[in-house]
Amino acid sequence: MITGLNPRAELELDRFALDPYCKLYLPLWKLDGDSFLSKDAYGHLCSRSSVPYWTPQGWKFDGNDDYVDCGSGTSLDLRNISFTLEAWAKRDSIGTYDFIINQAEAAAANKNLQFGFMDYNKFTLAFYGNDLISPLAYTDTDWYLWVGRYDASNRSRKIFRDSVEVASDTAGTHYQGFAALTIGQRITIPPPNNFDGFIALVLIYSRALTPQEILEHYIVGKSLFG
Repeated sequence: MITGLNPRAELELDRFALDPYCKLYLPLWKLDGDSFLSKDAYGHLCSRSSVPYWTPQGWKFDGNDDYVDCGSGTSLDLRNISFTLEAWAKRDSIGTYDFIINQAEAAAANKNLQFGFMDYNKFTLAFYGNDLISPLAYTDTDWYLWVGRYDASNRSRKIFRDSVEVASDTAGTHYQGFAALTIGQRITIPPPNNFDGFIALVLIYSRALTPQEILEHYIVGKSLFG
């Protein structure tokens, strides 16, 4: 649970967003409204669809038709580059699909960038129809830091939960086009397959964070979330 009693931790999170490779910073527990600007250097205009609503723990998504649209600015184009996706999230109920980050490919709807729960509660990082899926199913409703990392130098993909690596592989072809990046939405399957629960923080970098950096992010975030 976010207590709001650790201003130093909040300042540390803001510092992480000063990284020149930070493409999106959404401290959702501090943001509200039908539309708002992201807190990174790009200031993406984000808008909510349906009625995900603000709480002191972040935005509550109903699992049906709630999501946040972050737009399709060129700074969110992650094709053929290294990137890291990071989110603090807590599921309210356990469904088959609970997607945190999704970015549709303009040319083929089944070849999205996907980050979240699928395949019966296993966590996935997928793009261009090629899934990296964690070996374990997660059926609890606690707060976790989820991280998906892609290193273009060797095409390696990794998934971390609370800074611990839980899955890795070598990726195939990267996705070739991109549309709007959304939070909480499962694009390729109609509702009710969106995220059901709370998303408190989303960070996206156009580089592969090191395990030590991921650990630092977890330690700082743990004092606010969980």
